[in-house]
Formats: sequence, structure tokens, C-alpha cells
Amino acid sequence: QQLHLDLNGCGKQQLQELHLNLRGCGNLTSVDELGKALAALQQLQQLHLNLSLCENLTSVDELGKALAALQQLQQLHLNLIWSLCEKTGAESLTSVDELGKALAALQQLQQLHLDLNGCGKLTSVDELGKALAALQQLQQLHLDLNGCGKLTSVDE
Repeated sequence: QQLHLDLNGCGKQQLQELHLNLRGCGNLTSVDELGKALAALQQLQQLHLNLSLCENLTSVDELGKALAALQQLQQLHLNLIWSLCEKTGAESLTSVDELGKALAALQQLQQLHLDLNGCGKLTSVDELGKALAALQQLQQLHLDLNGCGKLTSVDE
């Protein structure tokens, strides 16, 4: 299965708010192309992205890299809840380092809602910690790490 998102003709250069719900897309294995498309939305101020229950998603690295390009972003809601997928490949998401590095670049970010509930093989959130320390404009934070039983490091 493939997902094609074409924002041509809808003023993507001026798009300020985007809600994308891919909840339960069990055959989705990569969000690399989505990340590349998002990086082009330079004026985006609000992004709501629901990738919960995407059982075969193994990496959000390219998505993380793309987010760093969204310098006007003020609100980010990213849902990666895997809580109902404990017996599937969803638990193979082991790193959110690129996501953490990208967040540090979002100096306009005021609200961050990041749900990692049930990411059972996630071992470290150090880069997320470093990013949070760099976000001077951040006013609201929701970070859910419930069910991330393999976390060995939350140093930062």
C-alpha cells in the first residue's frame, strides 16, 4: 500500500496549519516521503500528526529531520502511541534521536504534545531532553512515556 499526499495548488507555501490522521495504518512502514513533503511547508505554524497504531512503522528519522526545516512551527502534536500493539512489530521503534535533534531547532515552538506511550523498545530519550532544554519559547509540554519499559536513559 502507498500513500500519496499532493498539496500542489492549495497554496502550500502559505499553509499555516495541517492536521494529518494516519491512525491505524497497519501497512505503513515508512514516513520518509511524508517527512520530505512536510519540509517544504516553510510557513507551517501548527502540525497535528497522528501515527498511532501504525504497527509496522520502524523509524521516524526522516520525519524528525524534516521537522527541523519548519522554523515557523509554534505547535506540534505528534502521536506515536503503540499501546495496543505490544505483540507486533510496532515495538521495533527504538530511537527518536532525529526527532529530538529536530525539536531543538524549532525556536518558535510554544506547545509540544508528544505521545510515545507503549513504544516498548525505545531505549533512550536523551536527545529529546536536550531539545527541551533548548526550547526557550516553550509554554506547554505534554510528554507521555508510559509503557516505554526499556528506557535505560533519560539523562538530559
